[in-house]
Amino acid sequence: MDKARLNVDIVNFINFLKSSFYVSLDNIYEINELSEKVFLEMAGRGKDMHNEAERVLVDFIDNARKSRDEFRGAMESGFEQIERIFKDKGQ
Repeated sequence: MDKARLNVDIVNFINFLKSSFYVSLDNIYEINELSEKVFLEMAGRGKDMHNEAERVLVDFIDNARKSRDEFRGAMESGFEQIERIFKDKGQ
């Protein structure tokens, strides 16, 4: 197998990994968002829920969303760097 063909195969495999990653991450996002809605709904029904506790919960959810987005960005950057290396070597 020549080196150019190997690099093409590696890029194809990286694309497969990216696709799998995005599908998995999208499912995680959806599950988290549904869980957040359920948790907020349940918390809102509790008579002992204070404004401070609700604020902490909303802050927690916002931080989790930001962290997910940062993780996604870091993975996208890594995928781009790896693809660039192998695409450049395959030419």
